[in-house]
Amino acid sequence: PTLLFVNMSTEKALKMVDDIVKLVDSVEDEKKDGGNNQISIDGEFHVMGLDSSTQSLTIKIFAVSSGKFECIASVSINFDKELGDKYKVKNGVKQNDETHEVTAPTEMFIEALDIALNKLKTENKVDFSKIVCLSGSGQQHGTVYWRTGAIKRLQNLDSKQTLLSNLSGCFAIADGPIWMDSSTTVQCRELEDKIGSPEKVAKISGSRAYERFSGNQIAKIAKKIRRNIFNGN
Repeated sequence: PTLLFVNMSTEKALKMVDDIVKLVDSVEDEKKDGGNNQISIDGEFHVMGLDSSTQSLTIKIFAVSSGKFECIASVSINFDKELGDKYKVKNGVKQNDETHEVTAPTEMFIEALDIALNKLKTENKVDFSKIVCLSGSGQQHGTVYWRTGAIKRLQNLDSKQTLLSNLSGCFAIADGPIWMDSSTTVQCRELEDKIGSPEKVAKISGSRAYERFSGNQIAKIAKKIRRNIFNGN
């Protein structure tokens, strides 16, 4: 999970994290023993949590104050239901049984975020100016491949456009491999051979080389799929 604090000093952000942790703990303790373990927090602020999984994106907004940690808005975007026809996915992915490749469209994740934020604004009437903290959690994993120069686009986003429009053309490949992919056996064996053995790889990294791991996926894309892709990406 990742936390991002908006428009505040490091000192204030760290204090806020400490307050949130104490508040959540006190609420849980109160549920257990029925006592009054509330802590004091100055004023009220809102936090946003984003949870991206293989099949969906969920965003929740919480109001935090003394004695309160309450979900005030929630939206979930199912990729198949909302974007399946456009991106040709089933259960959030594209699967090739012959090659054992399993990928997900990068722009599908971005468009899902656009849809979710718009629903929070128009249907839930969320005031984003009150949000002081963002937390992101990625369930499972995949890899996204940016083009060289994409950082300039990120530094000059146009708030009048959707995120999808802003980032159009920023990605080297349309579909990135995810945790379900098992097409990199060759790259796994190459890695273990270069290091010396599966045991040595495990000693260095904590695990032997598995097909779904990102390093092997990157090696495959660099060497096998598009030989020139990393020249400008």
